[in-house]
Amino acid sequence: MKKYLADFLRDFGIEPTFLVMSIAILIIISITALIIHILLHKIILKAIIKFNQRKQNFITSSLLEENLFQRLALLFQGVIVNWQTTIWIEKGYIYETLIVVSLVWIYVFGLLAIYSLIDKIFKTLHRKTHTPFFAMQSVIQSIKLIFGIICFIYVISILMDKSPVAILSGLGAMSAVLMLVFKDTILGFTAGLQLS
Repeated sequence: MKKYLADFLRDFGIEPTFLVMSIAILIIISITALIIHILLHKIILKAIIKFNQRKQNFITSSLLEENLFQRLALLFQGVIVNWQTTIWIEKGYIYETLIVVSLVWIYVFGLLAIYSLIDKIFKTLHRKTHTPFFAMQSVIQSIKLIFGIICFIYVISILMDKSPVAILSGLGAMSAVLMLVFKDTILGFTAGLQLS
């Protein structure tokens, strides 16, 4: 791919030095991400909204209600940037920076998409079963907390360039101390879960 880009630049009389190639590649990645953003948010999202206004169904309303489609679209953009980085850029400082930023982007918007999906599932359960929402609130918060902690561990492992297992082993010793300090709070939380 870089060979074709270098030939393309030479056709326009531009010498493909490292700096010129890096700038051209960053422009290509940025333009592709922008095109995908416009395609997903301006064209596909509007089409889904129009389709949902004409004929409501569970899938389109689920995509629109909790910002699920917007978060999935941003997640997809992060995947595209990550994929393009592996194709265009050789390993080095720029490569590592773009990979780290795109992976953090993927994890954060993946977590937000999971949060939207959890909210939609519990709202649907609330409508179908007529269960009081405050009874399900602690379950929703617990599930979100578990996913949030998992995402936080992965993001920290990416930023520190360590294995998540190494971070978990360090957290194991810290959690023993936290259990002693917050024993009453944890017992109160557990009792609240059992009551609901």
